[in-house]
Amino acid sequence: CPKAAVVFEGKSLSYQALLSQSRNVAGVLQERGLTSEEIVGVFLPRGLDMYPAIYGILKAGGAYLPMDPAYPDARLHHMVKDSGLRYVLTTKSLAPRLEGHCGILLMEELPRAVYRHTAIHPKQLAYVIYTSGSSGLPKGVLVEHGSLTNMVLWHQRRFGNCKEDVSTQYAGLGFDATVWEIFPYLAVGATIHVIPQALRLDMEALNAYYETHSITISYLPTQICEQFMKMENRSLRLLHTAGDKLKHFQKRSYTLMNNYGPTENTVVATTAELQTPSWNLPIGKPMDNCKVYVLNEENLLLPPGARGELCLTGESLARGYLN
Repeated sequence: CPKAAVVFEGKSLSYQALLSQSRNVAGVLQERGLTSEEIVGVFLPRGLDMYPAIYGILKAGGAYLPMDPAYPDARLHHMVKDSGLRYVLTTKSLAPRLEGHCGILLMEELPRAVYRHTAIHPKQLAYVIYTSGSSGLPKGVLVEHGSLTNMVLWHQRRFGNCKEDVSTQYAGLGFDATVWEIFPYLAVGATIHVIPQALRLDMEALNAYYETHSITISYLPTQICEQFMKMENRSLRLLHTAGDKLKHFQKRSYTLMNNYGPTENTVVATTAELQTPSWNLPIGKPMDNCKVYVLNEENLLLPPGARGELCLTGESLARGYLN
């Protein structure tokens, strides 16, 4: 399909090219003896390369580990050692930061390889994302294909994603919001615009970009969303936000969805369509095949309005923590 799958700074990657390049990445990994569920690092800058890298790893039966170039070297080296990486997909400019710690595969110099179809089952590992490390060393969260698929299908049903949509990738590679900025949209044939770094904190320029490129669906982190809502936008039909407690809501022409969910529940657990401003904006109801409970210290269910701990269960729950 010649249609653009991903757009970044005036360049695009068609669905045909994405399929071809991801198959080649998969073939290269297979030739190097990639085993089922083996973790492969993705250490790439914002842009087009991360898409065939991620899909190539999945096609080969591996699990991808996003490694944000903004991370300090010490954190990157911990991730490599803790996850037991044999290989990382990267670029010439970033490779020196990981040389000597694992095998380097340069996206600019990948050889041609033949891809052999690999069957994937729902319980198979899809990706590993490390927590922030706010309560000790960062931990790798293991998410399976079944959980990822549950999120994608719910996202499509709940928000009506379609091939006519034009969406965005705003989040950084190491943040799990990237997962729901990618898979639900490419699965229906939509086009994703990777937002350039220079626009991410400039609300007027970001809004102008959305309108110029007819962006219909986007995700913005809570604090950014609160700033963005101060302006009128004429292209969006739906805006998602998540990441922190939303304090301000302003009714606009588009629908605003307030989402909540930890990395351990495949990005998102609950969602609320906001209608009116409130001192306590809701995080809504659980996604498909998930349940949410408010429990006390003895893990007993609390009545409505009581203060307790929010506990999640269901098909989106991660397998667990790595190691």
